[in-house]
Amino acid sequence: MTQIKQMTTDIFLKPTLFLDRDGIVNERIMDGYVTSPEELVIRKDFIAAMKKLVPLFELIVIVTNQQGIAKGLMSEEDLEVVHQEMLEKLRKEGIFIDKVYHCPHREGTECGCRKPSVGMAEKAMEDFPSIDFQQSVMIGDSLSDILFGNKMGMTTVLISDSIPRPEIGSPMMPDFYFTTIQKFADTIS
Repeated sequence: MTQIKQMTTDIFLKPTLFLDRDGIVNERIMDGYVTSPEELVIRKDFIAAMKKLVPLFELIVIVTNQQGIAKGLMSEEDLEVVHQEMLEKLRKEGIFIDKVYHCPHREGTECGCRKPSVGMAEKAMEDFPSIDFQQSVMIGDSLSDILFGNKMGMTTVLISDSIPRPEIGSPMMPDFYFTTIQKFADTIS
């Protein structure tokens, strides 16, 4: 716990918070996709956590793989409607997201933007040149989220109670591991 408290002093100067979407911001649909606003359920622990985290970050972005588009289960326009609904629900809670980036490609595609590839981080850097990845945090619920963050030199936080912890030295080893994003927020605030 001391290490995490020190982290707030050491890296949270003017940092950027990168967030995965499904499983972090909203409830994940197992073996499915959020294809409409009616299917979007914002996680209560996310709202509680963000009320503590928002003041610590200068910039907050979401980076999400959305292969349901490539599979023909939804269109780019459908995803935009879902994201507008998500952003509006979060705004009503006092949580403002600066930008949402998504990759529409299927897993296994050599697109450069699907996590763990870093295309969405590079796009965020183009849009927000002040981003310093060394002072940024990536919070996700999959090892591909962690590898994405590690490739860019971010502090990484894995939120999961079921993914086995990677071996020390693995490129997928997170800096921190919590069962919920709320526990992470409670620890550093």
